[in-house]
Amino acid sequence: MAPKFEVERVSRAVKSVADIRGWEEHESPYRLVADAVWASGPGRIGIEPSTRYGVVRQLDKVLPDWEFVDADPLFRGLRITKSEEEIELIRRAVSITETSIAASFASLQAGVTDRELASYLRDQMRQRGASGGGLVQFGPTSALPHGGTEGRRLEHGMPVLIDAGCRVHGYTSDITRMHFFGDEPSPQYREVFNTVFAAQTAAYEAAGPGMECQQLDRIARRVIEEAGYGKYFTHRLGHGMGMDGHEPPYLVEGNTQALQYGMIFTIEPGIYLPGQWGVRIEDDFVVREDGLEPLSSRVAQI
Repeated sequence: MAPKFEVERVSRAVKSVADIRGWEEHESPYRLVADAVWASGPGRIGIEPSTRYGVVRQLDKVLPDWEFVDADPLFRGLRITKSEEEIELIRRAVSITETSIAASFASLQAGVTDRELASYLRDQMRQRGASGGGLVQFGPTSALPHGGTEGRRLEHGMPVLIDAGCRVHGYTSDITRMHFFGDEPSPQYREVFNTVFAAQTAAYEAAGPGMECQQLDRIARRVIEEAGYGKYFTHRLGHGMGMDGHEPPYLVEGNTQALQYGMIFTIEPGIYLPGQWGVRIEDDFVVREDGLEPLSSRVAQI
């Protein structure tokens, strides 16, 4: 169901749903849901796990004789693989994110703060028709995998990390890119960047339907460990994405779930040197019959 004025837009975006019902602004959507389901008599209604508590409460009021149950296993199975229509929406979100990040890097000037650049990034996405934003980290802050902006000013010789995503018709992107602000990065920065790139490449080239999620994490982690930076790769290799920015499957040790055609996830190895800087490269991929298809444009070694 959708507001009446949104039915046409939703119908165009979600072609796999044949019956999309709309409500006028003076009507209660909860009452319309009740009218739609009462024909089948009292029963059980499965609730998608991200549904707001207030929505469930309103449904319970109009359907007092129905039982509401957690339908996470059902929805997880439906959402973990994507249709071609869903993939296309994610591809559009990826394109907007990539061009917005590139524009933000092109705008860099000494003295700009991480907060100012984060605001500029949001504006770039908005100008391209999407809502979104990202994490912007300069120098030492980039050594914190999920640190925030702190008003730090950009100086010559600082690495810049942008981890960003946007939403297109309910589907998300998630990309991380690095930029070295200065003439030439140090030999250690080159080594770390190229090690992260090699780890991502190893996982990307090895992946395919039937491989366990944890195996991808092991493959990338082994590259970083052999380079001597194992203890500085402090998080899982990647996560699924779609209607949520983080959703199954998770590429992490202990997850024996097999990759399936149509799954979309990030591959985002990183090396984080406390007090210095960190490097993360994150791209979005979809599982095809013969391996992975990158949805984003992968970077090159430096």
